[in-house]
Amino acid sequence: MSIVLGSDNKVYWYVGFTGAQVKETNYSDTGLRKILLDEIKSNDKLVVLIKPDDKSTYGNLVNTLDELTITGTSRYALVTYDPEDKLLIEAFTGGTSGQPAGGNS
Repeated sequence: MSIVLGSDNKVYWYVGFTGAQVKETNYSDTGLRKILLDEIKSNDKLVVLIKPDDKSTYGNLVNTLDELTITGTSRYALVTYDPEDKLLIEAFTGGTSGQPAGGNS
């Protein structure tokens, strides 16, 4: 599972890469926390890749790490937000970090 930390406290996530469906969430207990708990239920060997973009904040990273701790997610890594990730997010948002073209979840 990849979690992309964007600008304006945006959180994008997807599972896999080929044909991945990007979704947007937030840092609430019904947002990222619920998603993590649901993903752990379906895959007890879940590995989370945290990918901060250039416009995310340190606070976004701290909030994400808090949610990983709260949900008991023990396998995670902080990795580089690469061009392929950027293309996925831009396709989802319509090329902006504003309103998603693909809708909210």
